[in-house]
This record gives sequence, structure tokens and C-alpha cells, in this order.
Amino acid sequence: MVILATAWLGSSGAPVTPATGPTVKTEGIIISVDPDASSFTVSGPQGTQEFDVTSDTVIDLGGTEHIAFDALPRFVGVDSIILSADTGAQQNARSVTLLVMPARATTQPGARDHAKPVGAIGGGHK
Repeated sequence: MVILATAWLGSSGAPVTPATGPTVKTEGIIISVDPDASSFTVSGPQGTQEFDVTSDTVIDLGGTEHIAFDALPRFVGVDSIILSADTGAQQNARSVTLLVMPARATTQPGARDHAKPVGAIGGGHK
């Protein structure tokens, strides 16, 4: 009897849902960034969507380097993957992965350029 009373009194009647909402994956191109509103907009297969950035949002370049939100305007036009919490009223970005390649150029060890030097046109005999 005590267990039933405890269960009944402890129940609010409504299902408990997390305040952050379910995680939603979105892919698309960043089309705008609003630094004043701490938000950005993405266009992709799911349509155009706006995401809010919080202090917990992680933004990274290709999964290798984290950047601050104030650097995001440099990446307008870049493909991205966003994991967000859909609270119904807004979408809070949990993580943003910018799909970019590393900026460093590398060559394979022992690689040689076999192209002719500029100006080399042959033997020059008549």
C-alpha cells in the first residue's frame, strides 16, 4: 500500500521529457551567421534551418581543430553536419562539424615532380 501511494504521489501525470530535447542530425551548407543573435543558418535536404549557439556548442574543422563561434562567418558556404537539441521553440546546436580539409600541403616521401621546367621546349636543333 505504501509503495502504491509513493508511486501515485510521485507521479505528476505528464511524461518527463529532457529539457534539451532529442538530438537531431542535420547536414547542409552554412548560408549565414548572426553574431548578435549567436545563431547561424544552414540550407540542406531538410530545408533552411536556424540554429542557436550556446556556451556548450562545439565547433570543429573536419573533426581535427576546435574554433570559436566568432570565426564561423569565415565558413559561410561550407558543408557542415550539425547535431542539435530540438526543444520545439528553437534548435540549440550541440556540435557543428565543418567539412573542410586541412590547410597544410603535404607530399609523399620521395615524391618527385617529373614535369618539364617552364621554358624547356626541346633540343633546339634545325
